[in-house]
Amino acid sequence: MRVYNFRKKGQIIIMYSLALFVLAGIIGLAVDGGWAFYVKKHAQLAADGAAMAAAKEALRRVTSTGILFGTISCTGAGVNTLYCTGGSRVVCGSSLTGSPSNLYAACQYATSNGFAPGGQGGTQNVTIESGLGVPPTGEGLSSGNVFYWVTVRATQSVPQLFSALLGNSRGLVAARSTAAIVTASAPISIYGLNREGDCTDHQPRECGIDIEFEVSSGSITANGGMVLDSNCTGKYVAGQCVSLKGPGWAGTGGTSTSVTAPSPIVVRGGGTVENPGTYHPGTVSLPGSGSIYQDPTQGLPQPPVATTAPLPTCGIKNGTIPAGATLGPYNYYSYSTVDRTTRQAIPDGSPITVTGAATFSSVGTCPTYGTDVNYYATGATPMNGSAFPVYLFHGGLIVNGSSANVVFGPGQYVMDGVYHANSGSFGNLLKVFDVTGSNPKIASSGSGSGYAGQLFIFTAPTGSNGVGYPGLDTQVNYMNSNIGFNPISSLLWQGKHEIEPTGTGASTTLYGLNDASGTLPSSLQRYNGFVFWQDRRNSIVKYTSNGTYNCAPFVPGGSATCIKTAAEDAADRLPPDLQSPEMELKVLGQVTMDGVSYQPRGAWFEFQGSGARVTTKLQIITGTVFVEDNVTVNLLAPTNPAVQTLAALVE
Repeated sequence: MRVYNFRKKGQIIIMYSLALFVLAGIIGLAVDGGWAFYVKKHAQLAADGAAMAAAKEALRRVTSTGILFGTISCTGAGVNTLYCTGGSRVVCGSSLTGSPSNLYAACQYATSNGFAPGGQGGTQNVTIESGLGVPPTGEGLSSGNVFYWVTVRATQSVPQLFSALLGNSRGLVAARSTAAIVTASAPISIYGLNREGDCTDHQPRECGIDIEFEVSSGSITANGGMVLDSNCTGKYVAGQCVSLKGPGWAGTGGTSTSVTAPSPIVVRGGGTVENPGTYHPGTVSLPGSGSIYQDPTQGLPQPPVATTAPLPTCGIKNGTIPAGATLGPYNYYSYSTVDRTTRQAIPDGSPITVTGAATFSSVGTCPTYGTDVNYYATGATPMNGSAFPVYLFHGGLIVNGSSANVVFGPGQYVMDGVYHANSGSFGNLLKVFDVTGSNPKIASSGSGSGYAGQLFIFTAPTGSNGVGYPGLDTQVNYMNSNIGFNPISSLLWQGKHEIEPTGTGASTTLYGLNDASGTLPSSLQRYNGFVFWQDRRNSIVKYTSNGTYNCAPFVPGGSATCIKTAAEDAADRLPPDLQSPEMELKVLGQVTMDGVSYQPRGAWFEFQGSGARVTTKLQIITGTVFVEDNVTVNLLAPTNPAVQTLAALVE
């Protein structure tokens, strides 16, 4: 019988030794990977923040200078002038230290977040690259919506444990981030821009209100949500909110009013939505005065008059357009008398009025009245046949009565102020554009993806401070040189714009600008979707030329430094008892709109129409939205919502 001896010694030591070697490697690998992951996260945060800091600083500087984003250059104000062509990386260091370049902001931010060239014992580095247009590392970006970019790379050499066994004593951790100045869709249905220090002249005078129901019932559905900039429906006195409801409110309402917003309501003051019932806003509350609470058109200058050459003049006798007329693109003015010798029409400043059928078309003409002279071709550039012409109404435009039926062809319609013989006396019914009376009808001449749409601009001639609407002086100066227009021009002031039919048989059909049509002039392509634009001078709030607020942030208990003085109001041709004119839309009859209605902070938009219901594709940017009657309003997203310019991470 064979006997086996199993008492062999020392085998377990060998097995444990081998296991410890593998285990040490696994632990080393875990430590190497974990530490590298930790450093990578910090490097990515530093790179993200640095890239955003440089892009935001460029945005801030460029917007403060009034440069149009599509014209940013490497030698222009705001952006770095040394490393702006792309393909050239610069190390944060002596070349940027103390530099006025926006890239210095990136270096500062990276350093404050633990990353700097030579940091951590010489193991770190931070490099920056910037340029115009689409970044080389970006994917899915278009040259049409990216203007300037900054790429930041943060690296750090870290010690290795497991890899050291293979001869790699150190590893390199790298993070890359790109931020850019871009345009992005802003689909919010209602922007209420008024702050707690902003008061409208709506009766009674009210302050800090962004949305208000002035009746016991009525409703608004804002399918894209709301952004409301006030946090107190009243004034700040001695650091306290003295208001209708107390701190945290941006609106008021009746006992059966209703606000519905499937997307969030964002409000500076917080609060809740009691629906139905008294309106108390805020399903989302974001503090401070960040970019979401700024005018979403900041960075955009006002849309200019879309021709740089003078248009011919066209005088309308007694201001009334003949029934059935087809009218072309001209400088329109009203006259009632003529020079006995020359038969020259003498402008009287009255609005142009349509009481019957009329069509505005690029193939239209100017009516003639016997031997009266009302057409001047010398030095003017007719736009006959133009795909997107300009129509100017010096004294405003009124569509009045049940027989009024006006068709607007594609083009830009500029309302140049309301006439007052006595500049010291103004009424509350001054209207630079008014659709009124029983059952008037206004309509676009077409629709669809190939239709260019209309842009209505509400303004006034240059004020005593020398500030005017872009491109308008060319037209006014031409009119003065031909018909002696200056005595009238000096008495044109800014006024309301209203669509206020009194009957349910009225109809309104208007479409905003459509860049997809391919016929918009280049100067208007950035204003895709806008159908109404109120001059920013038409506000009690100070604006810069490119849509930023020309004032310090409002301080509770302090002065509202954004608000103009009475002298500044007069210089901007704001009537003293009609500041920041309203846009009124009475939704009686059929209302079909697809576009963006813009008014600056300090203005207001008012819905009327007792018992009426309207569903329309309208985005409203204004100071305050008032619901005057028990109207039901359903705001859908327009085909082309407003586009906002901002700094954003794109990689």
